[in-house]
Amino acid sequence: MDTRSLTHRHHDDHPNPDTPWQAALTRLAATQGGLLTAGQAHTLGLTAPDVRRLLADGAWQRVLPGAYLVLPGAPPGAARRPTSGRPPATVPGPPPRTLVRAAQLLYGREAVAIGETAARLHGLQGLPPWDGRITLALPGGPPAHPPPTPEIAIRPTTIAPEDRLTEGGVHLTTPERTAADLLTVLDREHAVSVLDCAVHRGLLAPERLGEVGRRLRQRHPPTGDGTHQGRPPPGLGWLDLVDGRAQSPLETRIRLICTDAGAPPETVQWPMRHPTTGRLLGITDLGWPSRGVAVEADGDTVHSDPGALHQDRLRQNALLTALPGLILLRFTWADTRHPEYIGEMVRQALARPWEYRTDAHHMGCPGEEF
Repeated sequence: MDTRSLTHRHHDDHPNPDTPWQAALTRLAATQGGLLTAGQAHTLGLTAPDVRRLLADGAWQRVLPGAYLVLPGAPPGAARRPTSGRPPATVPGPPPRTLVRAAQLLYGREAVAIGETAARLHGLQGLPPWDGRITLALPGGPPAHPPPTPEIAIRPTTIAPEDRLTEGGVHLTTPERTAADLLTVLDREHAVSVLDCAVHRGLLAPERLGEVGRRLRQRHPPTGDGTHQGRPPPGLGWLDLVDGRAQSPLETRIRLICTDAGAPPETVQWPMRHPTTGRLLGITDLGWPSRGVAVEADGDTVHSDPGALHQDRLRQNALLTALPGLILLRFTWADTRHPEYIGEMVRQALARPWEYRTDAHHMGCPGEEF
């Protein structure tokens, strides 16, 4: 292997991608999600000035101190080429998975993504906005080298083998362990939203929610007289609110608001049929079949699309025409900032008389499958 330093070349002579060290570097990075550590680069024969040049040229991107992302299709010197007088585009920060994998290259296999970080790696929705930080469990806590960085929070915790898995090259906690962790750090709205998503996507079977509760109770064991030391974890009671039929965090949030207002939905994902033909007209997010009231959660992503809006209007017109007297309420994320408004609207709708037939043939019923 040619281990000559790049700095021995002329300052305009950029590394040749066909050199032996470049081929070895490319092969190694390909096995690590495109990542390399400073130690690995040094072993391949690169010096600190070489690394700085590759970063300046735009061929590499710093992920963490001592960890770099080799950018595909970015030849050395690309960053120095003119851009028609325009300033270079800002390179976006690395996503959570890249940060976690880079940190695990630096800290070793015992570093495991936990909590919100693990939930993001599992692809779960309903979390608070990401602040750019990741959280890892590492036995013994933060090491002296490499030192911790602002992007990484390290918890001095050992994750048992049965509580961890490897997915896409990163080590993270299992869905059950992740759910138990989230119930201790998130508020009710976010925690239930994330667990709804986990159940809906099949990452967490409904019957495994009992295992999540067992884990929480283990963290707060009762005393000899059967009482808990201090207060039991509040998240223990939130498990009863989890419903995997919810298809979005907004649906979960509105359902919780209605429950708090004393009007819990009678069903979720309510199938509604034409009263004479039995044809399925639509499925509303929340429903009170006994009162002829339905609620739709209009999320920003889906319902801001013109095509989706058009289909929503067609479906709503069909429902209201075929089912006279039906009340269909629609709420958005903006409405959730005023939960008293949502609760009052639903209570008013439920209070009015309703005599239209609501059996399974006409409007669908909870538990009916189609």
